[in-house]
Amino acid sequence: MVATQETSLNAIAVKLADMLALQELLISNEQTLLPACSSDEKIASTLREINAEDQENLQTIRAAISELGVTASPQQKTQEMASKVKAMMSSDQLVLHYFFMQHQ
Repeated sequence: MVATQETSLNAIAVKLADMLALQELLISNEQTLLPACSSDEKIASTLREINAEDQENLQTIRAAISELGVTASPQQKTQEMASKVKAMMSSDQLVLHYFFMQHQ
């Protein structure tokens, strides 16, 4: 029974680590996109609101990890996907609307 509970806690910890990695990726992308859309106040304002909500979500995920008391690393596939998205977002070959599409 103890092993089952420990296995469950570890599985939850991995899912939370995945969520944390993806939330941090979203926030990073939003912060990258914000200066690029500063000429359109409506888009910039909406992006700032989304970023504020994502910052709150990040704090919620961190609180859940802290309460769980078990930490884990994100799954390899999550890390690989995040790495690919970061590479796409840093590419100078994409135009702004493609960056937003990738972010979505």
